[in-house]
Amino acid sequence: MLQFLKADEWELNESDVLIQFVHKIGNGSTAEVYRGKLSKDFRTPANGPVVLDESYQVAVKILKKVC
Repeated sequence: MLQFLKADEWELNESDVLIQFVHKIGNGSTAEVYRGKLSKDFRTPANGPVVLDESYQVAVKILKKVC
């Protein structure tokens, strides 16, 4: 039986963030975390702006594939 997961409302599109794969922050059994830079045009699911410093740096968690 196939299971489909609903996308989380906070899940980012590729156009929302520039992921810096050369700057790995950490990893665990289910995900890896990288440094990233959020688009200045990104809006939250509540349609509000994101308040960050002028560099727009964020940590990006990428889930590992489950086999």
